[in-house]
Formats: sequence, structure tokens, C-alpha cells
Amino acid sequence: MYKLEYVGTEDFESAKCDKIKATCINGKTVFLYFDNKTAFLIKSETLNGEKDSFSTVVYGDFKTFGKLTYFTTMRFGVDPDSQTAKIEELFYNEKVSENDFK
Repeated sequence: MYKLEYVGTEDFESAKCDKIKATCINGKTVFLYFDNKTAFLIKSETLNGEKDSFSTVVYGDFKTFGKLTYFTTMRFGVDPDSQTAKIEELFYNEKVSENDFK
């Protein structure tokens, strides 16, 4: 369970973002940055145990898989040369049918 708090707007790379603070009941804090134009989550910062220490993930290259639009790259850090992961294929609810919910 998270408590959500609107922090304000902030620029990130070439986007204006809405910044949301999400605090879990266990105390974990994550800042979520949503692009104002697309409403996509483009960055998250997880507050580490040390003061002012964050782990940052940047999401990009959004593609549509069926009816779902999802990021296909995750950059671990804000530097352009940070380690990046790429999603080649995304399968969701592949073997789930309406009958599974009856």
C-alpha cells in the first residue's frame, strides 16, 4: 500500500514531468516522473537508506504490444552511458481468458 503525494512539476531531459512521491507502509520512498504530454512514467528514483542517495531508472522507447503501450528500454542511472536493458518482446495475459475470472 502506498501513500501518494503530488510534489509538483520538474523538467527531465526534454520533458516537463509531474512528480509524485510514493511512500510505502514499510517506509520505502519512490519518486515517479510522468511526462506531461504522454502521461507515461519516464523516470523513477528510489530513495536508498542514506540521505540524498537515490537509485534512478529512466524508461523510454515506448511501443505498443497489442492494446498495451509499454517502455522497451530501462536505463539504470541518469548518465547517457549508464547500463541499459532492452525489452525485445512483451507477453501479457497470454494464456488468460475471461473464463479465468468466473
